[in-house]
Amino acid sequence: FSGTVPLGVSQWTSLNMLDLSNNKLEGSLDFIQNCSSLRIATLYGNSFSGSLPDLMNLDELVVFEVYDNQLDSTLPAPLLSSLLLRTFDVSGNNLSGYIPEDLYNRPIITTLNLARNQFTGPVATFTSSSLTFLDLSDNQLSGNLNQLLYYRASLLHIDISSNLFTGTIPSNLALLSSVKSCNMSHNEIYGSLPESINTLTALIEFSISHNQMQQDLTEALQRLNVTGILRTVDLSYNQFSGSIPSNIAYFGDFMEEMDLSFNKLEGNLPVGVDLSFVINISGNDFTCPFPDSWINTEQVICTLNCCDESNNTGLQNESDSDSPANLTPLWVTLGLLCAIVVISLAVIAGFWGYKRYKGRMDSQYVALD
Repeated sequence: FSGTVPLGVSQWTSLNMLDLSNNKLEGSLDFIQNCSSLRIATLYGNSFSGSLPDLMNLDELVVFEVYDNQLDSTLPAPLLSSLLLRTFDVSGNNLSGYIPEDLYNRPIITTLNLARNQFTGPVATFTSSSLTFLDLSDNQLSGNLNQLLYYRASLLHIDISSNLFTGTIPSNLALLSSVKSCNMSHNEIYGSLPESINTLTALIEFSISHNQMQQDLTEALQRLNVTGILRTVDLSYNQFSGSIPSNIAYFGDFMEEMDLSFNKLEGNLPVGVDLSFVINISGNDFTCPFPDSWINTEQVICTLNCCDESNNTGLQNESDSDSPANLTPLWVTLGLLCAIVVISLAVIAGFWGYKRYKGRMDSQYVALD
């Protein structure tokens, strides 16, 4: 469907559910303001524009999904009256300003998604003990994480990536005891992983990439390697230092991918490692040559600055020193020698040819005389 929603919809005061998702509808959302019995509004995947309407009359609202539209301006305050709200998703719009206080105090909300907007300012504590999904990524939110990560034992997924959060990771991270996915990448967070992170025994995915973390890698991995169910760990683009520990291959039974690229790691890579997961070690300063166990495997990714340039170069095995690539200088030398010989022969042949020609000419001149 395309076009605008008829104004008559606003008179449907007994309407309980409205699903207009994934169409080509446009115009404002003002038509839902008077639908006082509305419980479920799924309006995502359209081209609705303008500001978010006043939702104060919708005191039975349970689900409100308007993501992936073209809504702009700030969220009205107060925004909501419904104490029954479970899902609020306005991601993928152009909304701006502070997060309204109403959203922090919804008592039974389970899903809150404000991602991919332009929200600004510090973030307070979301008080709902039912909140399981929180996505604030791709905004311009700022401040430290102390209030944001305050007690929410029910939380399963938290994504605060691509914002302007600063400071260290607080020890109250331990209170997120049920969290399975935690993404803090692309912020301005510094310091080290706190010891309390080892209490996150349900953690499956963890990313702190593109920050300013400074910590010995072995210590950081020891604090993470307590759950045994981690699948992906991304520590890339930080300032983690030290070397890769010799027991790296035993990092969890379910590990699938570990990204250690573009840190300040150095030293010798451990010998005889049998990796069962993919590991990216690009952009560090490891000693060359690499052990065979780090070369003859598809599990290792190393594309840039993998070794100290003052040492041997790169990932190539010493046994490959007779490969055609390494023989290139010899072929170049032989080619130059051949060229010199050919040119020399040509010069000599030309010289003798000239002498013979001159001799014949001199003989003809003598005969004429």
